[in-house]
Amino acid sequence: ISPIQGLIQQGKYELALTKIDQLLQENPDCTPLWSTRFELLKEYMKQTDAAMQSAETYFARKKREFAPQNMELLINYREIAYRINNLALSNEMIAAELKEHPLCYSSRERRQLQELLQSDAMPEGHSANTRQ
Repeated sequence: ISPIQGLIQQGKYELALTKIDQLLQENPDCTPLWSTRFELLKEYMKQTDAAMQSAETYFARKKREFAPQNMELLINYREIAYRINNLALSNEMIAAELKEHPLCYSSRERRQLQELLQSDAMPEGHSANTRQ
């Protein structure tokens, strides 16, 4: 992932995305690649729809194993869903993730995700204006 991070720092976003996609073809279960892809699309390329689609594709993968990056990915997905006024998308993903991996998240993380499901709020520490 370091060479990809270098491409991103150089502003070579399209090339970085191409490299990520090539690596995902070889190793589709590499969560850090999916996380980097999401971040590249959202933060650098400003393609929130593509970023959301990337997260949806990742979380929809059959027999996907839990990864520590999942919590951050869910929170960032929630931020976009909040901005486009479609929390139902986020709620479906969070509920499915909690059902699929109920014991993989810490009790604090499970509580935070459950609270998001029960509210129309942004994730803690985020605001609707951040990183648009």
